[in-house]
Amino acid sequence: MWANHDWFDIQGYNPADKVKLLYPGKVTPATWDKITDLVIARYFKHPSYWKIDGKPYFSIYEMSLFLENFGSVEASRAALDRFREKAKAAGLPGVHVNAVLWGRPNLPGGKTPADWPKLCTDLALDSLTGYTWVHHGALNYSTFPTSDYVQGRDVYLKFYETALTNYPVPYFPNTTINWDNSPRAHPDAKWDRPAAHVVNPVMVGNTPAAFREACQIIKDRLLAAPTKPKIITVNAWNEWPEGSVLEPEQEYGYGYLEAIKAVFGARQ
Repeated sequence: MWANHDWFDIQGYNPADKVKLLYPGKVTPATWDKITDLVIARYFKHPSYWKIDGKPYFSIYEMSLFLENFGSVEASRAALDRFREKAKAAGLPGVHVNAVLWGRPNLPGGKTPADWPKLCTDLALDSLTGYTWVHHGALNYSTFPTSDYVQGRDVYLKFYETALTNYPVPYFPNTTINWDNSPRAHPDAKWDRPAAHVVNPVMVGNTPAAFREACQIIKDRLLAAPTKPKIITVNAWNEWPEGSVLEPEQEYGYGYLEAIKAVFGARQ
């Protein structure tokens, strides 16, 4: 996944202060050409790179900024087509272009296009996926400063149900471990009410058992759906400042990895 969003200084951030832009996510068409040349040469040709039907998987996180790079949907499609042709020239069958679909930003400056179904066709996207349940309203602000994990899961599952039929390309569902943005907050940040961009509800109840149950539900629904191929994305391996971590940690050790193994480890 190309994390092409704006980089803001929200590590140790106090909502009372003005957020500072560290580095813009928008790139020029010339930079895009350099990026794609590098990706093909350094990554796509690596034997361990993930491919779908032989095509290297390339996911774009911030589609609105991607469109701004080129100024129009038509120019963006041409840029993606150049990428695909360069991959073919390098001996690959093309590129599996995926986009991260979301409606609610969790970082400053986040935006999303309005008409995703049309955009899928206009850009010839191969698939969509999600990055975190939070992008689809999983946080309950009425219970601030906490938000129930299972309730957030159920909110996402309702979105997933609509995603199965709302788009002309496959939607790969997401399973999320947690949401806790508080490590980014400055010690002086006030927690009497929500405040952008780091003082928002923290998920509670996200035990390995609850995560395993979520994985099983989503797996079962994917297997029952017509979606092909059968792919699930997981948030995340090491999103430490967002509290979503598969890596071993002090409270549960290998618990979340064991949940992954229990649900996805055995071949069906």
